[in-house]
Amino acid sequence: MKNKLNVLLIICYCLSYFNSFSQTYLGVSFGRDYAKMEKNRLAGGGLGFDVHDKGFSIKSFSYGLELEQQISDRISVSLESVFTKKSVNASGENWIAEKGFEFNHYRHSLFVNTTIADHWILGGGGTYGVLKNLKQTYFSPTIQPIDRPDKNEIGAIAYIGYRYKWFSTKLTYHKGVKLLFSEGQIFKPIDFINFSLTYRIKILDRINLGGRNVGCPAVD
Repeated sequence: MKNKLNVLLIICYCLSYFNSFSQTYLGVSFGRDYAKMEKNRLAGGGLGFDVHDKGFSIKSFSYGLELEQQISDRISVSLESVFTKKSVNASGENWIAEKGFEFNHYRHSLFVNTTIADHWILGGGGTYGVLKNLKQTYFSPTIQPIDRPDKNEIGAIAYIGYRYKWFSTKLTYHKGVKLLFSEGQIFKPIDFINFSLTYRIKILDRINLGGRNVGCPAVD
C-alpha cells in the first residue's frame, strides 16, 4: 500500500510540473488565401480539364478558428479549422463553354508549434480538407450548374508566425498530398499559400494540481 501511495505521489508531482505550463488559447482569424490547382489527366482516356488560373492565382478570403494548448514554455499544440470559398477559371475538352467550377473549402489542421525567438514561432503538421458544394459552372445562363460529389483530401502544412500581445500573424504553406477515394479526378490535390491575422484570448490560465484554482480568461 505504501509503494502504491509513493507511485501516486510521483505521478501527481509530474502532472503538477507539466500542467504548470498549461494555458489554453482560442483564436479567431481572417486572411487571404492563394491556391494553386492543376489538371489531372484521367487514366484510360476521357475528357481532360484545363485550369486557366496559373500558379497561386486563385484568390479568396479565409476565416478560421484555432484552439491552442501550451504544453511547455516553448511548445504548444493547435487545432485549426479554416473556411474559404473558391471560384476556379477552367474548361473541359468538349464543345460546351464551361466557366469553371466553384466549391466551399473546409480545412482542419493539427499543428505542433515552437517559439524560435522573441515573438517568432514556427509550426507544422497535417491537414484534412473537404471540398463541399462542388459545382461545374457555365458561361451560358441557360445551362444550370452541375453538382459534383464532395472531395476529401489530406496534406502537409507549415508556417512562420509573429505574435504580439493578443494578436498574431501567420504565413502558411500547404502542400496537397492526396485526394481520398477519388477515382477519375479532374484536378490534382490543392496547394495554397495563406496570410492571416488572428485575435487570441486566453480561456484557461495556468493549472496546478497543488491546490491553485484555474485562472480566469485573459488576453495575454
